[in-house]
Amino acid sequence: MAKKVARKGEVREVVYDETRWRLLDELRSVAIDLMEKLNRFNIPSIVYGSVARGDVSETSDVDIFVYNPPSSFILETALESAGIKPIRRLIVQATPQYAIKGVLEIDERLSVSFPLVKMRSVERGLYKFGGEADLQTLREGKRV
Repeated sequence: MAKKVARKGEVREVVYDETRWRLLDELRSVAIDLMEKLNRFNIPSIVYGSVARGDVSETSDVDIFVYNPPSSFILETALESAGIKPIRRLIVQATPQYAIKGVLEIDERLSVSFPLVKMRSVERGLYKFGGEADLQTLREGKRV
């Protein structure tokens, strides 16, 4: 039988100082701003990772994922119409079996990624497993 990563029902209390809470607010404000701009073009998105979970650090970045993009052209046009111009464009693939994704780097700490091909449900599930938050969740100040 496989060994479990964590015991079922395991609880751990973590206390953050005021600096950490301010950083979380700042990074979430950046995410909300960009996600609202995408939302105006009917492009739903999520933020994932430490910003969604709330366990940010000084090295945290803001990772936005557009899980159902209309097309890369429309996505980039929406960003440019909102005054956002990527500094770099990348095509990435985690493994040969995983979906190819596009990444638009807005700055050194902010990026928007999106699938260029249909994703399998297990790939989409990785974002949920790692912590994802939609615009409403961020507005409500919830951590996942």
